[in-house]
Amino acid sequence: PPEIFPEAVSEIQFGERYFATRERLSEVMRGIAGLAAETHTDLGEKLPLDQIEEGLGTPFLFVVCGEVNAGKSTLVNGLFGRDLCRINILPETHRVFWYRYGSPARDVEVTPMLEERYRPVNFLRDFNLIDTPGTNSVEPGHQESTERFIPAADLILFVFPVTNPWGAATWNFISRIPPESLERVAFIIQQADQREPNDIQVILGHMADLSMKRIGRVPPIFAVSGKLAYEAKRATPFARDKLKASGCGALEDFISKTVCQSPARRNALETWRSQAAAALRAVEDR
Repeated sequence: PPEIFPEAVSEIQFGERYFATRERLSEVMRGIAGLAAETHTDLGEKLPLDQIEEGLGTPFLFVVCGEVNAGKSTLVNGLFGRDLCRINILPETHRVFWYRYGSPARDVEVTPMLEERYRPVNFLRDFNLIDTPGTNSVEPGHQESTERFIPAADLILFVFPVTNPWGAATWNFISRIPPESLERVAFIIQQADQREPNDIQVILGHMADLSMKRIGRVPPIFAVSGKLAYEAKRATPFARDKLKASGCGALEDFISKTVCQSPARRNALETWRSQAAAALRAVEDR
């Protein structure tokens, strides 16, 4: 329980069912490889464990977009209960930051517009985060750098400040996204604790109307407070009421379902399950 083990909250795992299935499949395949060795069965290319482990272990890629000071970094910190992204009243993200697992912690400049940030944080083994500059940034190359990650993203979160969710720069960016990528988009109204619940409902309605006009569909929309979520997950004991007030529960459930229901990930599991079945038949034939 998080009340007893508050550190468990900061190591939150989205999509536990998918990861449990993936680990079980990996165990089965390692077992089949062991049987093949014991029975001197030549599996050939039926069960390339290194390739399978690499394919199954590919992290989910989350891209977070929005205007300068929309609360993108606060949202990420609130979701994962970690001081992963720096918070500043001035624009902090001056380039695209790619957060990945690595020890020791280090920052690697890949290009003037892209920096890889390796951190020894467990959830980064399964989830990579792309923290982007503001969609209204005037720096040349920022939007092009962000757009590179859109096709590969498993989930694209567009963050809007509750004080002004109508920013033209963000909506123009969304309008340029290919239809196949729009299926992986969700809208986040950040800093929701700064408005009354009735105001939030009105804003959500306007967002849905605007979205239908601009892109012809209404992605999932969530009103949250990343600040309250972060405070709740870092509190001792765990502040369950504050987390509920943050509104992040519905967003976290949505992320978990996205992880578990990802067509690409499900196809990968099915592909390797079929490979494992073929390998087991070869062992049985032997």
